[in-house]
Amino acid sequence: MEISMLDFLQQLLLIPEFWIFMGELTKLANKLIKSPN
Repeated sequence: MEISMLDFLQQLLLIPEFWIFMGELTKLANKLIKSPN
Protein backbone atom coordinates (compact mmCIF):
# COMPACT_ATOMS: atom_id res chain seq x y z
CA MET A 1 0.00 0.00 0.00
CA GLU A 2 1.42 3.31 -1.12
CA ILE A 3 1.20 6.14 1.38
CA SER A 4 1.95 9.60 0.07
CA MET A 5 3.68 12.18 2.23
CA LEU A 6 0.61 14.41 2.05
CA ASP A 7 -1.68 11.66 3.34
CA PHE A 8 0.78 10.98 6.14
CA LEU A 9 0.88 14.66 7.14
CA GLN A 10 -2.90 14.92 7.05
CA GLN A 11 -3.12 11.96 9.44
CA LEU A 12 -0.59 13.63 11.76
CA LEU A 13 -2.68 16.80 11.90
CA LEU A 14 -5.59 14.77 13.29
CA ILE A 15 -3.58 13.60 16.31
CA PRO A 16 -3.92 15.85 19.40
CA GLU A 17 -0.57 14.61 20.75
CA PHE A 18 1.08 15.96 17.61
CA TRP A 19 -0.16 19.47 18.43
CA ILE A 20 0.85 19.15 22.09
CA PHE A 21 4.31 18.05 20.96
CA MET A 22 4.55 20.97 18.53
CA GLY A 23 3.50 23.39 21.28
CA GLU A 24 6.17 22.09 23.64
CA LEU A 25 8.75 22.26 20.86
CA THR A 26 7.79 25.88 20.15
CA LYS A 27 8.04 26.83 23.83
CA LEU A 28 11.45 25.20 24.06
CA ALA A 29 12.64 26.96 20.90
CA ASN A 30 11.44 30.33 22.23
CA LYS A 31 13.33 29.78 25.48
CA LEU A 32 16.52 28.94 23.59
CA ILE A 33 16.14 31.98 21.33
CA LYS A 34 15.35 34.43 24.15
CA SER A 35 17.93 33.20 26.64
CA PRO A 36 21.18 35.19 26.44
CA ASN A 37 24.04 32.88 25.58
